[in-house]
Amino acid sequence: MYLKPGEESGLVEEDYRASVATLESIATTLEADCVLLRERTSECGIVGQYLIRHRADQEDFVEIR
Repeated sequence: MYLKPGEESGLVEEDYRASVATLESIATTLEADCVLLRERTSECGIVGQYLIRHRADQEDFVEIR
């Protein structure tokens, strides 16, 4: 199957859930947050967009007055 420009491919549900579990595991290992931004079903399967953000250390904050 060929995708047109701008189209997104998707995964069957079992593969999608396994991929999300892997992504969350990697984020945990890197001390990062994994946040689901958007999830939808396309013609080719499930498509999800996630935000991975490194957690800042508590000591990294600077008070500004």
